[in-house]
Amino acid sequence: MPYMYPDLNVARDLANAGAACIMPLASPIGSNKGLATKDFIQILIDEIDLPIIVDAGIGRPSQACEAMEMGAAAIMANTAIAWARTRQGRRSFRSSDRIFAIGGK
Repeated sequence: MPYMYPDLNVARDLANAGAACIMPLASPIGSNKGLATKDFIQILIDEIDLPIIVDAGIGRPSQACEAMEMGAAAIMANTAIAWARTRQGRRSFRSSDRIFAIGGK
């Protein structure tokens, strides 16, 4: 799973090299800024015939939903979920946990 800035030419090269999927960042890792690269991710979804897994910067469930509605095969989120709090104020997950929300096309 090549992790990359959402660049169409690089994604095409990765697909031609045999990548099984493309994993573009939505925004800087751990920033919770959401889909800052939304337009570029949409181009990858429209042009690349591989699963697109959106990673990095997903800060809210609505941002994960937006990526899935765009046509992403999956999203990967860690920081926003790992640092979420329960009603009792405890952290919901350890920061080492990895959470995948999978669906889409």
